[in-house]
Amino acid sequence: MATTQVAEREKAAIAASRVNSSHATKPGTYPGKPARGQTEAFGAAGAAPPASRHGSHRLVTALLVIVVGLLAWGLFQGVLGLALRVAEYVAVALLSGWVGYRAGHWRGRREPRER
Repeated sequence: MATTQVAEREKAAIAASRVNSSHATKPGTYPGKPARGQTEAFGAAGAAPPASRHGSHRLVTALLVIVVGLLAWGLFQGVLGLALRVAEYVAVALLSGWVGYRAGHWRGRREPRER
């Protein structure tokens, strides 16, 4: 009697493994996973599926583009501002040097030279 029960259990285990292996061979189906369109995977029948993340992905991408654009604009303004400031200092130095040179020549023409 005990051997027949063991034999029946082994047959049941083999049959169950065949059923599970047949589900695993189909693409996209696994034991305990419902087919597409079934709502049992989300809890009670009729429960809403989880929200899609497509909109949030677009939002994150848009925010990333805005942040990178603002950083690039700030960097551009910083470099341009620095270049203009350096050009301003160079222009002031050249102008003051030229004025000093002209003032020296004007003064030199008015005063007699000492020998």
